Amino acid sequence: MEPIQNSEALKNLLNTDRFCILPWIHFHAWPDGKTFPCCMSDSRKPVANTNAESIIKMMNSDDFKELRLNMLSNKVSKICHRCYDVEKLGTWSLRQSNNVQRGMKNLHIVNETNPDGSIDNFILKYLDIRFSNICNFKCRSCGPSCSSQWAQEQYAWCRIS
Repeated sequence: MEPIQNSEALKNLLNTDRFCILPWIHFHAWPDGKTFPCCMSDSRKPVANTNAESIIKMMNSDDFKELRLNMLSNKVSKICHRCYDVEKLGTWSLRQSNNVQRGMKNLHIVNETNPDGSIDNFILKYLDIRFSNICNFKCRSCGPSCSSQWAQEQYAWCRIS
């Protein structure tokens, strides 16, 4: 990818249907090491693993690179379907929120993206790591991998079945 020379074109990225700043400044990791672009991404499709790689290698996994290139080309990324679905319903998504909160401040990082979608200098700006599944809640958006309350319920249900 060639750097975007026009600052207006760079700003316009924030208003496209598919671009999200998070794959350049953030990752979301589960207790088992599965890593995702964010907490809203499809939990069946991790893009890397914190247990197997250094952070810079993790952020430059093939899946992360493809995701960045898709976003720069305004292409759909299946892993991001939850934000797209929420937006179709007319609701504010995590993608839109982060583009507003963190987008302008970090567009220079996006402009340094390599042609293959990799980034040379990952600068962590926002982090969401689940160190264990110990949790007092059973939020519908979660599951047994991130909630001990869900895990207990699942274990009890499996014993009955």
